[in-house]
Amino acid sequence: MLDNSDFEILLKATLRIYQDSIRGALRGFRLNWYWAFIPVVYLLANMLLFSILPGGIVSGFILGIFFTFCISNYLALIESTVNGEKIKSLQYLKKDTIEIFLNLINVLFLLFIVSLFQSYLPPQLALAVNLLIIVCFNPILEVCYLSSSSGMESFGRALNFVKENTIEWFFPMFLLALPLIISDWSALLLQLVKGDPVQATYRFITELIVFLVGGQIPLLISFAILLILLFIFMVFRGLLFKKLNGSSRRKRIYQYRFEG
Repeated sequence: MLDNSDFEILLKATLRIYQDSIRGALRGFRLNWYWAFIPVVYLLANMLLFSILPGGIVSGFILGIFFTFCISNYLALIESTVNGEKIKSLQYLKKDTIEIFLNLINVLFLLFIVSLFQSYLPPQLALAVNLLIIVCFNPILEVCYLSSSSGMESFGRALNFVKENTIEWFFPMFLLALPLIISDWSALLLQLVKGDPVQATYRFITELIVFLVGGQIPLLISFAILLILLFIFMVFRGLLFKKLNGSSRRKRIYQYRFEG
């Protein structure tokens, strides 16, 4: 148990971590801001591939693999930004993209196996399982690109991280989600428990834009703002994960007392 003095120091140490992560995310955006718009290239490439492929199970499999590769490349961009590196070209990220891709494929395969079992569950129970997965393994993407683990080990690390840093990790996510909670929290929750994090993230950032600027801006500008906020948000998550991972609350209290 922490006494009042330790709790106050822990609170200050945690706020400093948030502050450093926000500053680092903004600094990372200034360093690699133009790469925030790379999802446009991914989108166009996926659309082109979809128009070329004939359809069917094999085509769906190819599209899934390519989409996963695009996500892996984006996470490699985030990783380099989190590490304070200036990205000069996508070729610079080739090795990291392949490593993340292999980790991510293993994770997605295991989630696919779980989804097969979920198909035999009652709808309400299946949704509850999805929500449990999202909460318990929330930092799974950060584990995939910031550690060398893969498969079951990635899930284990994500779960341990959440157990050790539940409040510190989810509190800023809750604050960022306030615009959705204020507007229509049920829609976000429904998309999350249906296992659609892409749509949930899109809705979250869109609602944040509406909350900040009132929605009175052209669609193209809204989309650009969405990509910028997504980039900053992902870098923030990566920095926060790095600062919290492998650091206990006792250690943070000690470091804050030592460093002042």
